[in-house]
Amino acid sequence: NAVKFTNAGYVLTEVHKISQDGESVKLRLSVTDTGIGIAEGKLDKIFEDFTQADTSTTRKYGGTGLGLSICNKLADLMGGKIRVTSVLGEGSTFSIELSLPLTTEQRIEPATPRTIDTRILVVDEQDQSQRILIDQLAIWRVRREAASEPADALSRLRQAASSERPIDVVLIRDRFPGVDRTSLLEEIQADPSLQAVHPIVFGSELRRASSKGGKVPYMSLPIRPSRLFDAIADVLSDHMLSVAEEGPVVVSGDLVRVETSESETWDTPTQMGRLLVAEDNPVNQRVAVRMLERLGYRADVVANGVEAVQAVRDVPYTIILMDCQMPEMDGFEATRAIRREFPDRQIAIIAMTANAMAGDRERCLAAGMDDYVPKPIDRQELATALRRWASRAPSPAAASEAPATDREPAVSDDGLADIGDGPTVDEARLRQVGLFDDAGEIAGIFEEDAGALLSKAEEAADAGDSVQIRRLGHQLKGSGANLGAGRFAALAQQLERLGADEQLAEAPAVIAELHAELARVVGALHDFEAAA
Repeated sequence: NAVKFTNAGYVLTEVHKISQDGESVKLRLSVTDTGIGIAEGKLDKIFEDFTQADTSTTRKYGGTGLGLSICNKLADLMGGKIRVTSVLGEGSTFSIELSLPLTTEQRIEPATPRTIDTRILVVDEQDQSQRILIDQLAIWRVRREAASEPADALSRLRQAASSERPIDVVLIRDRFPGVDRTSLLEEIQADPSLQAVHPIVFGSELRRASSKGGKVPYMSLPIRPSRLFDAIADVLSDHMLSVAEEGPVVVSGDLVRVETSESETWDTPTQMGRLLVAEDNPVNQRVAVRMLERLGYRADVVANGVEAVQAVRDVPYTIILMDCQMPEMDGFEATRAIRREFPDRQIAIIAMTANAMAGDRERCLAAGMDDYVPKPIDRQELATALRRWASRAPSPAAASEAPATDREPAVSDDGLADIGDGPTVDEARLRQVGLFDDAGEIAGIFEEDAGALLSKAEEAADAGDSVQIRRLGHQLKGSGANLGAGRFAALAQQLERLGADEQLAEAPAVIAELHAELARVVGALHDFEAAA
């Protein structure tokens, strides 16, 4: 409900320990949002069956009015009671207190947490997210402070610059009401006294933050502690960091160890420099970025070839993962443009293509690409390609000799291989790409993106546009295959082939099947979310 009824601001979940004895612990769990809120006179009715605070919300948001009623009955069965406070137009807090038995399983042994010897300023107008960041920095024993307005942040930065301990890093929320975040970055970079300050931008989008002086590290919410630590480490000199050997990552006071299998260890990925992913499909973007994270890399993301060329102008990337089919400028033209403009730059460009046939390999190399990995991307093949190009600088000679996998293409003339009567979404594939724990989030992204593409396909079919049908079928096939949605990808391939053959009579029927399969895929992803 909090997510559904909150269009701006935040949703915060909290757990507080109230008391504890030898056998049980009493906890208060709460969900706070900045959504539409509930009128005071309606608060006593929202837990009744088939009741919503405002009947107009049913028309706008859907729902049966049963959710809170069921939750309340479950709470009663567990010996608790749900409480709510709310202000119409400002948001709500739902909370429950429960006494729960203590586990007898062994807790993870405490270890020395990571520490960062630095001073950091958090700039965020939202008190809650500001507090979460400040609390996390406290665990690392960081000298920390916060500002709610850009003007206050600039004042603090300038005062600190003249002190014995200047601010080293500033974490900036990407959106302030009525304020251009880019102007704040430009003021920091234009001030001679602040040249030693390292800005990092964070927000709710999967993208890079830009500024006049070049690209600035960007973190997408929610910010995991390990990713925050790594982002800070990236912008600071090595001598400023003091990390306990083999130290686990601190997560809200509990300790988890990040393990890497022996088959995936090699020279430290950060020694490779910066990576760029050029991919227009939101699902494929998320798959590529998450897979790179699991391999120990961090990457920036752009959505087309034009943005890729501009990104290379601003940042000295060492490796680019380049999708071949993108709007505005495809991967082939973007590669040629990069090679023309930067003939002396040592950049390995690895193609990502769903058409991994021999002819496509030659086309990739002719455009100036160094290597390619077929879609759906296999993590081991990606790791092998990255290691290959991390160990040697690309050159025209190396490019012409770049080894390419002999793996059979994921898509054959008869449809996707081995889908048979398989699952709607392959759980093993979802786990391999590191998205199983984010299945609910991916469901929303896939539903929105694929739904929009299918609407465009319907328009293209009505207009008899076979070129557009082929392109849309290709996009849908790629995102479905990347998620392990075999039947969806196979149907999308049928649509792609109809466009290629300029035979659109059957296109409406295939599009209708894709709509139905999309609903099944989204349902399967939500089932994984519930099981995670």
